[in-house]
Amino acid sequence: MFIVKHLRPLPCQMATTILIKSSKFSTGNLGFSPSLPKHLSDICKIELFEDKSPSEISTIWTEYHKDQPSTIGFSVKSTPLLNTATILKNGKESPFFIHPIHNKNEFFVLLCQHFPTNRSFVFTDLESYKLDPAAAQPMCSFTIYDDFEKVDANVDEKLILARGDIISPYFSANKALAESAIRHTLEVYSGNATQPHSFNHDSGNFDVEGYLAGLKS
Repeated sequence: MFIVKHLRPLPCQMATTILIKSSKFSTGNLGFSPSLPKHLSDICKIELFEDKSPSEISTIWTEYHKDQPSTIGFSVKSTPLLNTATILKNGKESPFFIHPIHNKNEFFVLLCQHFPTNRSFVFTDLESYKLDPAAAQPMCSFTIYDDFEKVDANVDEKLILARGDIISPYFSANKALAESAIRHTLEVYSGNATQPHSFNHDSGNFDVEGYLAGLKS
């Protein structure tokens, strides 16, 4: 479920750099923000996982979401570079990024924004945003949970649980594409988040076309 709020726009410099230099790329307010379960306990009974191995937790989480048309659930291994604290820190420092969608003969670009208060990321269609930021609608969003990163140090594998919420009918019919966008976002916001940092803080030198071409499937 989504609630409407006024949010800060893309920086002006980025607006003139991103993908197509367009006078239509307004710096007005975005028209949405996520209202998603902030805590894992809002979704499930965490105590049911207490005697489970990381592999079992991952399977249960993934299978639970597998047949639900409007949600995605998966886990990734927490590492020193890819972990919840790092991803959220980088998201706060560099909140905007882009992700291309290649699907057969279709191609479009998602604009992603991080929302620190919700620990979430939201995707919207970039072209819709450029036409009218306030009217741009969310296509999907995701939140990450660190409950199984905060486990005993002797546990071999620590997990990040990711939950995606699908709003757009397009992604309801193409859940794999939504999951791919979420996984890629986790990757680019890990470590030093070099690409999001450049996109947000040095956009004049960010090679948008080269970046998008490099991800073409």
